[in-house]
Amino acid sequence: MSILSSLTVLIIDDVEIEREILSFALESAEMKVINADNGKTGLEIFQSKKPDLIIIDLYMPVMDGYEVLNRIKKLSPLTPVIVISGAEEIEDAIKAIKLGAWDYLTKPVNDVNILYHSLERVVERALLLKQKENYEKDLEKKIKQRTLELSHINDKLIIENKIRKQAEFELQQIRDNLEIEVQKKTSQLRKAKENAESANEQLKKSISLLEHEAALGTLTSGIAHDLNNVLTEMMAYSMIEKAALNIKNILSEEQENQLIKEFKKIEISCKAIKDSVDIGQKLCQSFTSISKSVAMGRKSQFILPLINPPLGIIQRKIKNLKINVEIIHDENIPKVNCNGSEIQRILLNLFINAIQAMERVSNERNLIIELSYDNKMVYIKVTDTGEGIPSELQSKIFDNFFTTKLSGSGIGLSTAKKIVEAHHGIITVKSKPGNGTTFTIALPI
Repeated sequence: MSILSSLTVLIIDDVEIEREILSFALESAEMKVINADNGKTGLEIFQSKKPDLIIIDLYMPVMDGYEVLNRIKKLSPLTPVIVISGAEEIEDAIKAIKLGAWDYLTKPVNDVNILYHSLERVVERALLLKQKENYEKDLEKKIKQRTLELSHINDKLIIENKIRKQAEFELQQIRDNLEIEVQKKTSQLRKAKENAESANEQLKKSISLLEHEAALGTLTSGIAHDLNNVLTEMMAYSMIEKAALNIKNILSEEQENQLIKEFKKIEISCKAIKDSVDIGQKLCQSFTSISKSVAMGRKSQFILPLINPPLGIIQRKIKNLKINVEIIHDENIPKVNCNGSEIQRILLNLFINAIQAMERVSNERNLIIELSYDNKMVYIKVTDTGEGIPSELQSKIFDNFFTTKLSGSGIGLSTAKKIVEAHHGIITVKSKPGNGTTFTIALPI
């Protein structure tokens, strides 16, 4: 079982879509999620629910993230707090860390593995700190207990000294024996103290290492938005190879071969990183373009390459639910003049809805994406084998703020319809309770 399983995480963020994305990622890893849309509400929930971990945005109305962070540190210094913000200034990260943040990530978090790694790191650090605190408390209790015992012995000796003034010889023997016992116990305490100090140094080294790793995580998160700018240079493997040739003369043949193998690994990793960054940039632009014209960023492009990136984001949930994914497409499907990021945003929404519709069914779970075309239109069909939608609700699902989910916002499908209509297209739904649902998007060629 993962160290993250069964954790209760409080998300404090005034942007609902960001809360939903984070909640979906955390719940996919079997964590319990509590949401708050501002700092004041989040602080109240923290005091009443006592979550294991907090993810907080820096800039919010009512009470900003800095104030909430400062108060939480005073109330519960051992509760891990991860700051997640769209701010790209390193000063924000430094200020948050000084106020007590355990890690700092920039929004949006497109790679859930980065989020999970950050969560695992701060939870491990919290466990170490808790162990250190318990150890120190136990040691202090033992020292007090032993001191009290020695105090009782000393008091007893004083009383006996007063009573037995005439028995100085016997009293001297008692004192001699007591001195030996005290020396023995003092030696034991000194050794215990040395052992405690040694263990404490080991804990400090472990905590220092974790803090160093956290700082590296913070720095990596803070420069994530610049990653795409350097990927091109990272992919310039010929430059790396040239650099390898410059040091070739000082390396043995075995070292040279090992270096070439490592550079090939770097090339493969750079390709994977660049693909992920491209996806993240497109989706980030999509999430921040709600108030902008969909016409911005349009170009003539194929629909098929736009399907896999949204599927990649929800791949963990697909795997957990054992969903069969099938992509069916005609040959020679023409290009469509569209905003690729917006189309991916629609597809991601439809895929998530399909997964949620199949969570409670016992039959085989299938997600089918079909591409076809005619003389005027390119058609995208997304079909699931989920619960289906009652006929009386099908005419309402594209309305603003209409939802049948307890935690839904009711803006996903309404936004999808607006985007499709802005492309001069049509989106329709066919569904029957118990037999799944099919959404069809028609875009003009």
